[in-house]
Amino acid sequence: MVKESIKAVSPQWNVTVQAAAGTGKTWLLVRRILCLLISGVAADEILSITFTRKAAREIGIRVNESLYELALADDSSIHKLLTETGLPRDPDHVKKVRGLYEQILSCERPLRTTTFHAFCQELLQRFPFDTEVPTEFELLEQSYELESAAWRRLCAQAAHQQNGLLAENMDRLLDYCGSHNTRLLLLSFLNHRSDWWAYTENQQDPLGYATQRAMDHFDIDPQAQPIEDYLGTPEFVSTIGEYLQLLELQGHKTALRHHRCLLTSLDDTQPSHKRFDSVRQVLFKVDGQPRQLKLSAALRKRLGASAADKATALHERLCNTLSQILEQQRRVDNLHLNLAWFRCGTVLLDEFQSLKRTQAMLDFADLEWQAYRLLNRSGNANWIQYKLDQAIGHVLVDEFQDTNPTQWQLLRPLLEEILSGNPERERSIFLVGDAKQSIYGFRRADPGLMAEATQWLSQWPNTALVQQYHSWRSSKTIIDFVNILFGDGPNQQPLDDFSPHETHRDDLWGRVELLPLVIAAEDPATHNSTEFRNPLTHPRIVTEDQRYQREADLIADKIMGLRGLPAGAENKPLDFGDIIILLRDRGHAKAYEQGLRRAGIPYTGAGRGTLLESLEAQDITHLLRSLIAPFDDLALAGALRSPIFDCSDDDMMVLALKKDGAGYWRQRLATISAQHPRLYRAHCLLQRWQSLTDKIPVHDLLDRIYTESNIVDRYQAAAPEHLSQRVESNLTRLLELALDMDGGRYPSLRRFVNHLAGLQQNALAAPDEPPARDPNRVRIMTIHAAKGLEAAVVFLADSARPKPPEQAYRTLVDWPSGSPRPTSIHMVGRKDDLDQATEITVSKALQRQQREQANLLYVAVTRAQQVLIISGCAPKRGDGGWFNQMGRCLMDAPAEDLSLEIDINTDGEWVGAKMGDPLPQQQPLFQEPDPAQPTMDPRLTQRLITHDDYNNEINPSTDNTIPQQVDLTGMTDTSDSSATDRGELIHACLEGLSKTEDRKGLHQLLRQRWGTVSETLFQSCWEEASAVVNDPKLARLFDRRHFDQALNEVPILYQNLKSNRPVYGLIDRLIHFPEYILVLDYKTHAVVTAQTAAHHASTHAKQLGLYTQGVQRLWPDTPIKAAVLFTACRQFVQLEA
Repeated sequence: MVKESIKAVSPQWNVTVQAAAGTGKTWLLVRRILCLLISGVAADEILSITFTRKAAREIGIRVNESLYELALADDSSIHKLLTETGLPRDPDHVKKVRGLYEQILSCERPLRTTTFHAFCQELLQRFPFDTEVPTEFELLEQSYELESAAWRRLCAQAAHQQNGLLAENMDRLLDYCGSHNTRLLLLSFLNHRSDWWAYTENQQDPLGYATQRAMDHFDIDPQAQPIEDYLGTPEFVSTIGEYLQLLELQGHKTALRHHRCLLTSLDDTQPSHKRFDSVRQVLFKVDGQPRQLKLSAALRKRLGASAADKATALHERLCNTLSQILEQQRRVDNLHLNLAWFRCGTVLLDEFQSLKRTQAMLDFADLEWQAYRLLNRSGNANWIQYKLDQAIGHVLVDEFQDTNPTQWQLLRPLLEEILSGNPERERSIFLVGDAKQSIYGFRRADPGLMAEATQWLSQWPNTALVQQYHSWRSSKTIIDFVNILFGDGPNQQPLDDFSPHETHRDDLWGRVELLPLVIAAEDPATHNSTEFRNPLTHPRIVTEDQRYQREADLIADKIMGLRGLPAGAENKPLDFGDIIILLRDRGHAKAYEQGLRRAGIPYTGAGRGTLLESLEAQDITHLLRSLIAPFDDLALAGALRSPIFDCSDDDMMVLALKKDGAGYWRQRLATISAQHPRLYRAHCLLQRWQSLTDKIPVHDLLDRIYTESNIVDRYQAAAPEHLSQRVESNLTRLLELALDMDGGRYPSLRRFVNHLAGLQQNALAAPDEPPARDPNRVRIMTIHAAKGLEAAVVFLADSARPKPPEQAYRTLVDWPSGSPRPTSIHMVGRKDDLDQATEITVSKALQRQQREQANLLYVAVTRAQQVLIISGCAPKRGDGGWFNQMGRCLMDAPAEDLSLEIDINTDGEWVGAKMGDPLPQQQPLFQEPDPAQPTMDPRLTQRLITHDDYNNEINPSTDNTIPQQVDLTGMTDTSDSSATDRGELIHACLEGLSKTEDRKGLHQLLRQRWGTVSETLFQSCWEEASAVVNDPKLARLFDRRHFDQALNEVPILYQNLKSNRPVYGLIDRLIHFPEYILVLDYKTHAVVTAQTAAHHASTHAKQLGLYTQGVQRLWPDTPIKAAVLFTACRQFVQLEA
């Protein structure tokens, strides 16, 4: 039987890997790529897909690093790799393994490690005529500006036709939700546009289809009027009459009050809703539950048992009838709200798509949907699948649990085509993920697709399911804690399909601590709440909630106590860079950052979009605003007080008190004499920059401002030392923003400032501060951001927060895993207005939310390698969230087996816990080297290559020290520039003709690139190059059937051993024949003939000799030959060795 580890990496098997956290998913994927390459699969036939650019880059880097290590490895290491992967250990495979690194570096079409969106973009660009997208589209990464523009268009449409259907539906939403929530609800529709497109796919009338489905969902006619119909029935009048008599018999105050209220329901002059509300107030409590009819013993005796039972039955019947009417009315109301949402949402979506079309833009949702349509619904879908099948033989998908339904639907036909293709060609599928780590539901990720894909793949031959639960990351204590939290038991987290974890890192010490919760201090203001105070003389006493600051101080103390502990297999002293503080969200991130600052601990903050909130960014914005609007005194004041001008309070007072006829401050600044140097300098600089506004691009203007005012040095001098790097990085990032916006060329200064303001208002689009260059910092991160990371020490802060409340005014999509489209899409309003049909869907969504919260906790605790410390603040309301759940699990665990200590307070309640190994002895963070036995690397005794050495490098193509035995001066009638153009153009033509068969397209492309040369010169160079490639005598130089590989324009750099000088050159063409390697140099001299070719070739012998020496170093065991090809006379001259 083939081992699971070999199946997972073997190209003969189609594999789904379900791997727990820390078990090496990425390592396994990289190892499978290595096996594919060793098995002879071309690099461009491998497609590795993941979800972030960072992850894609990491996979590519790790593949290259592994290949580099194998190229230098000894035979025993390579034999071990071949044994682990089930490949033969013969010399041919060993040689192939060593040559893979060179093969990857030199291949023309490299290995593709990409993201889903990049893959979709490549598909649409490759088949532009089979899609409904612009042929030259631009990717829209941030859409908040277009969303705002589409919203304004929607409002304008509704206002233009105030009596129209759109205005009516907008009014309905505004009346129910309010303006803010209406916008959020419609933008939610926009964010779920992929779901909407799938829901209404292939429907002639999408809105009509969605309307009919909504009517089926709510199971009611939109024209129904349940309340009016009920109030108009004789049964209602008679039933209420009987109930009024019952209330009269009761006779107490409450019964009489209800009697007066119920009389309103019989008044036909009152509105229907008022009449119905009067009945509801009598029969139902404030929370919506039916009241109980309480008949006194005296009343029961007076009525008799039979009449009392009838009174009770009457009350129950009336309550049941009213509940049914309320349910029907809720369905009618929710149906109308959903129809209004559909109509307004589709208009908003149409406007949004129209704005993108006019600008030839596509966003990520467009990429996924259009790629799905291309592979499933286009007229040439089968042909496109066939073409992709020819180019792609092996597909690997990382982090599959984060796949959304659209991505799965676009990926599935490609996988089917690969699996059902030619059986003689080796192909494979590799899917790796972990449903327990699916935490991106807000991005439409569906963890159920992992099981769906596993089931689907199992129907094909040579498939295997590999499960990994042995961690390579965490210590035994951490893994034991994970098993306690998510294993079997009444208090465990609801994590489906959890299997007990194990670890390979038994050698690591580990520790888990639950710190006592921080209790809120008693508010002293509550004792004086009854006393009167004069608000003009005595301010209200408000006590700030200090819980999170105190928790941050507690964490900071713990961090200082952990420094120096031995960490990892090498037992290196633990420092700040080995610590992560995890948060569920960024709500209280600033409190933890402030706590670390108070303790002097360097950190990287978790704030998102904080770049524009930094002081330096605000100062630059003030400066730019003062250039746009010279009358903006507030903006000018902010710029003057900044380190850019460094004006003092006295300077500002001089400016403020100057009243000699000048109006706004810029005018006053112009009259300031040189007696105030700071103000005078500001005036000169502002005047100079003002003259450049809107005359040069924004990026160039900012660059001038940075340079002329010496901004970076000024801010670094003004900032504290520990913030110096951050300030410099922020200023550089702000300059990059100007270049990122429309390439830095087109936007005006006003538009750029408005763009910054828009970014600051949109938290999701706002730019983050750039990462610090010093890695030895505590990282404060959200759990979502930390996915895929690990650290020796992890703090899980704010763990006692209660579960988040259910959100109103949101979109609910019910898309079963594996289904081609959603079964329902509708909006959800307030909780009290939910009907029973919607409650079922909400219940499903709530279960998914609970599962994702459990996944979030799993991801958090599995980031830790050795130490996990859990802290929190005692909530004012709620059940204590994760903290109490973890505590209850530990209370049920066997304390002796786990070295578990439970902290109990004086009331007998548990307040904290410790689990695992005792903390080892701390080590010094900085160890002085032993001076007794100094060691010196021999390489350090060699002379360093200086700048002068590189100035004296040998360039064989241009070096004047190489003797030229033949003077070609005056032998051509072309100018120097024309000769240069001619040589470069012929080289470009030869390079292109040697690569492609599409000569017509190449001709057009080169003509476009060389548009500055004359048509005569271009045509003559093209014909000359074409004649060279078409010459049968030279076919072995350009026909791929005659050689193994050929490279064009190959740069070469090496140290010449004789002259001890660097040699740099550019080889025109390097051809690898089976027997030898040929260094070929093109010469475009028009005067060379067949008779003089050999003589002229000898003048280039030294140049090609230097090239040959460098190539020989790369291939020491292969003969190297050199030759010159004269293009004008098509003469090939091989030089003697």
